Amino acid sequence: MMLAALAGLLGAALLFNFLVNPFGAWRHRLVNGVYYRVRAGHDRVIAPYLLRGTRPNTVMLGTSRVLMGIPIEQGYKDGFLNAAMAAAKLPEIEKAVALAVKNPHLKRVIWGLDFFSFNLNFESNADTAARLGGNLRLLILDNLLSAEALDSSYHLLDRALSGRRHLDPRALEPIPWPPAFICDRFARYAQRGLPFYGEAGALQQSLLDVPLYRGWPCCEAGMAEFTRIYNRIRRANVEPIVFIPPLSQYELEAIRQGGMWPQYQQWKRDLTGVTPYWDFSGYNQIARTDTMFMDILHVKPEAGMTILRRLLGDADPQCRDMQIVLDAGLWMDSRDVDRMLAIQDQREQAAIAEPTKYEEVVKRAIRQWNGESLTSASR
Repeated sequence: MMLAALAGLLGAALLFNFLVNPFGAWRHRLVNGVYYRVRAGHDRVIAPYLLRGTRPNTVMLGTSRVLMGIPIEQGYKDGFLNAAMAAAKLPEIEKAVALAVKNPHLKRVIWGLDFFSFNLNFESNADTAARLGGNLRLLILDNLLSAEALDSSYHLLDRALSGRRHLDPRALEPIPWPPAFICDRFARYAQRGLPFYGEAGALQQSLLDVPLYRGWPCCEAGMAEFTRIYNRIRRANVEPIVFIPPLSQYELEAIRQGGMWPQYQQWKRDLTGVTPYWDFSGYNQIARTDTMFMDILHVKPEAGMTILRRLLGDADPQCRDMQIVLDAGLWMDSRDVDRMLAIQDQREQAAIAEPTKYEEVVKRAIRQWNGESLTSASR
């Protein structure tokens, strides 16, 4: 009787997870799609299943800068699928593209590039690769038998029963998000994020950021892999739209003080040999406007929403903050790349002409990081 009861509970949990389908692994939707939510830390589980279980016309790829900077709460809405994953590596994106281009409805891939992701010394996550490859064992464990699936099913059902009035307004707005909505968010959440942390918080975040930009052999192997992925998108008759997201001046200083600024600029030059793209990075007004960032690595959603409108061809700002974001974007192509990089180099020199909090915080972070490394080595 105990075994039968246990089997009954297991079967009920399995059926509950299958019907509610919290990670979107199956095509059916018992719960209206508006109530879905990509919960923090679940992006590497959910993205592979949404790539298989939805039919978007636009797929967004990249690292957490795209995941958090252009956040679609449900993962998939209005034909847009955000399949970005935290710290995504090029081999993982290659597998994601292989899945995405099987969709006959796909029209475009929006790909946010990260300099550090071209460092192929960073290892891919084995489970993520398996999910993207269609591993049956993980499909069943993730979506039917895991405690995370059961918890997500419960929360998804609870959101649906609570109704739309309890959802974040961002979840209800159409994508691309309207300018009036974006401007309201800029005004409403000006002091949220990086301004709240202050220099002490920025120092702690910079300590985590420094290792990304220690000397590494940039970027021949990564560029070859990027070219292969890009060409695969083109061969599928899908439009690739490539951009580099904004970086805070803290992160730019980590690149510069880590001795990687020349390689960073050469990487941008090499990219134009493959594709033109929008570049929102560099020592521009976004970089030194802390209210644009959630932390030193991630722009706020309203900035990302503005970037998405630019990438889709709509550059009509309705407030000053939108204008700052749009003005930061430089169109990089092989014909004009020298002039654009010269502009960025001039801005870099102007930014470091006088001491800044960004320079000092990163300098302290590098010293502390080196001290910790030396202590570890002495042991």
